[in-house]
Amino acid sequence: MKKSLGIVLILFLCCSLVSAACTESDNGKDYFNRGEIYINSNPANIDWCATVCHIKEFYCENGINKSLYYKCPNGCDINGYCIKNPGNMTEYCKDFPSPPEDVLCLDTDGGENIYVAGSVITKEPYSKSMRDPQTKQWVSYGKTFARDDFCGTREEIWADIRQCSGNNCGVYEYTCSGEGEYMQPGEQVYYSCPFGCNDGACNKPTKPSPIIEADIGNAKYSSTRLDTICQTILGFVDAGCVYYTANYQGEDIYVSVRIEDHVKKVDEKQYIDSIEESTTRVKAKVAAYGLDASAKLIKNSDKNVFIFDRQFEGKRNTAYMWLSDNKILELEFQIRDEADESFVDAYLNKHPSDLNLSFSFYSLISDYWIYLVIFGFVIVVIIISFIIVVLSKKKTPTTSSANKNK
Repeated sequence: MKKSLGIVLILFLCCSLVSAACTESDNGKDYFNRGEIYINSNPANIDWCATVCHIKEFYCENGINKSLYYKCPNGCDINGYCIKNPGNMTEYCKDFPSPPEDVLCLDTDGGENIYVAGSVITKEPYSKSMRDPQTKQWVSYGKTFARDDFCGTREEIWADIRQCSGNNCGVYEYTCSGEGEYMQPGEQVYYSCPFGCNDGACNKPTKPSPIIEADIGNAKYSSTRLDTICQTILGFVDAGCVYYTANYQGEDIYVSVRIEDHVKKVDEKQYIDSIEESTTRVKAKVAAYGLDASAKLIKNSDKNVFIFDRQFEGKRNTAYMWLSDNKILELEFQIRDEADESFVDAYLNKHPSDLNLSFSFYSLISDYWIYLVIFGFVIVVIIISFIIVVLSKKKTPTTSSANKNK
């Protein structure tokens, strides 16, 4: 009997300790004030924004630490409480979906979106071991943690400025990286804003994109990037140039599209000279790799484009290049066999080539003028020599005519 009473007493004391172990600072489910949970007076959890419209509220129930998601009608403040008064987020949060069971990292602009100012919100524990492997619960004190996209320059990484413009203007974009339990804030990445930056977002282009932002055949469109540095293709410097890049990917194909959109029309002769000079340099580098590498420049008169074909260790890289008004285009294929001509035709339909690579007397002169000059010089020398010989023969009297005169 005494033994039974002892066991009951021990159980009662344990339950009392458990019930006293969990305490909180905001007196229960208070969604409009940030609260903290303490286990045996030690910090355990803190209310935090699971999404821009949801708070993860921690509370004590019968001495046990519990939590729930609550949808904040006016949005969730990054400090860990629901916003009381209606504002910009009220309409946005009406149809905002509920969060999953546990959100480790949330990017409010949906990922790499340079045209929307976003924040990366996550719960960052102090402990290196983030979660208990059995219960999947946080095992150390956590806090709301946020990083906001911001405008800046290439050189001054941490110079968070409200707005900027010009060639040295861009946005520092934050995203989430990893998956599942290992999702966390990724590193900041700088993206150029050719049309300026305001409040953590690039200004949208003032003219249509030259990129075909859709799937082309088996090549699936991925994304488009803009920059203000336009020396990457052939070295033309233009203060107002916008540099577009886009990627497409298929089962056996990967295409990288690069377009320089210059303010002024690019000179055709300067472009062709630059093409030949740059490909000559590449040929020299490729040749240095040995017999298993090759490179050649082809003038395609049917499409009026240059084709630069390179092969190295069984891998083939083919680039189609041409001019279209004030744009320089380059379509680079990483393929096994032949390039997808339909892909090239799609871009030629959108940006017709201004080059004239078909055979003509003008192209013959422009391409081989040095040889024609040498040939002409040789012909002139031969003609002059022939005339001199003929004239010298006329002036020299023959032997028979000299005897007759005597």
